[in-house]
Amino acid sequence: IQSQENNALLCSDGIDNDNDGKIDCADQECISIPNQGCATCSDGLSFADVLIEYVSGCPQVDPFPEGALGVSDYTGFGTNQPEPVFLGEGGLIKLGFTNNILSNSGDSQNDLYVFEIGGLVEPMAISLRPQNDLTKDMLISEGFQDLNQDGFFYITELSGATSALDLDAFITGYNAGQLYFDAVEIIDVVDRGCNGFSPGADIDAVCAIYSVDCLGVQNGLA
Repeated sequence: IQSQENNALLCSDGIDNDNDGKIDCADQECISIPNQGCATCSDGLSFADVLIEYVSGCPQVDPFPEGALGVSDYTGFGTNQPEPVFLGEGGLIKLGFTNNILSNSGDSQNDLYVFEIGGLVEPMAISLRPQNDLTKDMLISEGFQDLNQDGFFYITELSGATSALDLDAFITGYNAGQLYFDAVEIIDVVDRGCNGFSPGADIDAVCAIYSVDCLGVQNGLA
């Protein structure tokens, strides 16, 4: 029986799971997954693929925080698995990149995309973890702070109709590929309370629109 390549994780693992000669976002099955993940981030490897930490800010706790991994796949029905992960008011999720590194494009193009489902993006604070000491030193020299002393430096808030982040708009003056980040922290901004089944921001996926493969970093390109 031939394997399939048709879900969030299989479409972001860099493997030709169904042996049709096409990998991840080059495979039609992956392109067809709801929520336009492959249309926004054309390389499946660019999606966050490891859960580091999840803490709900409400008594309600999402039973499947791994739903935020891999290609975005929200179908519009909250009962389907894998579903988006709700953070709760003030809750957080930390997601890591293991087969690629988020970097800066050096221009005005977006570098990071957060698939927060719903009509409008609920307010959330974005922090990034430097992949190397050089990037960390650059952030500190530019005045960015590790507010929670957890290795993640606060960058900005996203809300309203804004789901994407251009690193160069905040960390200015660096050429493309000078900054390297291997994880993102998303914290819900308290604004609505803990009512409902899925309070707080609802995260379906996160992808590095501008990224560098890990092999390139290991080879000294960082």
